[in-house]
Amino acid sequence: MSRTTLKEAREIVFDMRKDNSKNINLYDRLELLSKVFYENYGLSVRIKSTSDMRVSEDVYEEVSRIISESLTNVVRHSKTDVAIVKIDMDDQLRISIIDYGVGFNVENGKRKHKHFGLKSIQERVEQLEGKLLVKSHIGEGTEIQIPTKLRWQNDQ
Repeated sequence: MSRTTLKEAREIVFDMRKDNSKNINLYDRLELLSKVFYENYGLSVRIKSTSDMRVSEDVYEEVSRIISESLTNVVRHSKTDVAIVKIDMDDQLRISIIDYGVGFNVENGKRKHKHFGLKSIQERVEQLEGKLLVKSHIGEGTEIQIPTKLRWQNDQ
């Protein structure tokens, strides 16, 4: 399931790269990604952000991979069919992925061997000069927060 989602997300990214614009409208692209998760896994993803945020292709690729991996974790582990992706901008990029599923013990999750979801997300977050914060409680869902040092590149 993860491979299929990743493949489809990569195809979306590839198609989007055909657009020669310097900056990518993040909201529009995340809406497309949310449709992939709904169509393939029945996961309803609500995107909460402004509609005119623009980022470079490199930033978009990392952000989309982080969100895709996070949503794949929601599909595989949370036992819910709704997730929220928040992209905030004041002066820096902040991402939150929230689900109201079964939750998990974060410390136990970090120690699991042969589970690479959080590790992969952590590596991508580091590429954005950010920090991965995972909050979860059994029975209360999970929130992944990613504050970064990246500045927005809004060209209007």
